Amino acid sequence: MAVRRRAPPGLLLIAGAQFVLMLDASIVTMAIPAIATGLDLRTADVSWVVNAYTLAFGGFLLLGGRISDAFGCRRVFVCAVLSFGLASLAGGLATSPAALISARAVQGIGAAMVAPAALSMLVRLHPEGPRRNYALSIWGVAAAAGGPAGAIVGGFLTGSLGWCWVLFVNVPLCAAGVVGALRTLPPLPPISGSSSFGVSSAVTATATMVLLIAAIERAGRPGGPAAWAALVLALLCAISFGAFRRAESGSVRPLLPPRVVHRPSVATACRAMVLGSMAASMAFLLTLHLQRVLRLGPFEAGLAFLPYGAVAIPSARMAPWAIRCLGLRRIVIGSAITMAVALLPLVATPPRGGYLTHVLPALTLWAIGNGAFSVAVNALGLTAVLDGDAGIAGSVLTTAQQLGGALGLAVTVAVDASLTPGSGRVHAEHVAFAIDVAFALAAALCAAGPVRRVGRRRVSPAQPTGGWRRLIARRTLPR
Repeated sequence: MAVRRRAPPGLLLIAGAQFVLMLDASIVTMAIPAIATGLDLRTADVSWVVNAYTLAFGGFLLLGGRISDAFGCRRVFVCAVLSFGLASLAGGLATSPAALISARAVQGIGAAMVAPAALSMLVRLHPEGPRRNYALSIWGVAAAAGGPAGAIVGGFLTGSLGWCWVLFVNVPLCAAGVVGALRTLPPLPPISGSSSFGVSSAVTATATMVLLIAAIERAGRPGGPAAWAALVLALLCAISFGAFRRAESGSVRPLLPPRVVHRPSVATACRAMVLGSMAASMAFLLTLHLQRVLRLGPFEAGLAFLPYGAVAIPSARMAPWAIRCLGLRRIVIGSAITMAVALLPLVATPPRGGYLTHVLPALTLWAIGNGAFSVAVNALGLTAVLDGDAGIAGSVLTTAQQLGGALGLAVTVAVDASLTPGSGRVHAEHVAFAIDVAFALAAALCAAGPVRRVGRRRVSPAQPTGGWRRLIARRTLPR
């Protein structure tokens, strides 16, 4: 069957939703300095504008998949896009930090409902084979383009109209998405009518992550009260984690089925994903460096990230070919090491180091490594996973990515807050970039041992071998 050369409107709408979600994850980052000034926030506090979105997104993602299956993916998609747009409007109108952070959290919950519903519609509307592969390629390009586009659009809107417009821009996009979904997407029947959604597991998991991030952030603040607050938050985090474990063990349909999370491929991929995403906090650091040290405006700082998109997208597109030629193990480890090496120029950046001499080489090399790493780790997580569990495994990997990003940002902010007062901003950035190097190397070491055993497992003939699994099944990992 020939692959359609022109994407249908429904596919463009689904890919557009993914583009907006990825765009919103980065568009606010470019406005962080302006938000800190406008609402009189410290860097440690303004980081919650980013983390509120990522933690809610990651914490409720698996629950979003359950709700999408139970009530119908188009219905959930429309309601979630509408709530995402209303939360964006509320965030743009916010005049206090609490209102803005709350709106960002609601945005994250809406995104956690949109993403699985959109992916479910993509899979159900495009049969397995060339049509689905083509649809997934459009989806992947939209996701890869969202991050760089968010940096450029966020810088332009912040510099020309003000930081609130990085949130207002979502309102017309969401309105168009709702109208387009009702007109172009067919109603799809629910897959499951079960009332067991795992709400308690999602709430306790998100609470655990929020308390953990808060404890790390408080630990970086000087003074005795901050240390005691960090200790109390750590204890509450342990209690919340115990409640999550209890909810999961007593559930008939746990959010994290043991048959999936205990697979060596999924477990190894999740650990590598968390560590690699922790290293990705360099984007937050680099934004501050460009605007506060190099004195670039928001729009110029956004344009500075343009080489990342120009390199990361081709790197991601070439990753399947590299996996087929070199093997999955070498790509996972090599891309993680490339990410670590890319940050070395930033670790040694002098106070007056320029964009062309230090930032551009680091950003370009990082894009090469990160583009291949994201594809290879997701491919690893789907190795030897039954077709019925592929959606759960993909959601677990996305949750690990969001958690890693939030943890890395928390560590970065804690280091910045603890070193800046006495050591200077540039020295604090050097230390934070060095920690990101360690995270990337840890991701490579994490993948070095267990991946070999995972890779030697053959994909069962009974399992479909389309997409990434076909590439991986053609070649066992090198000895």
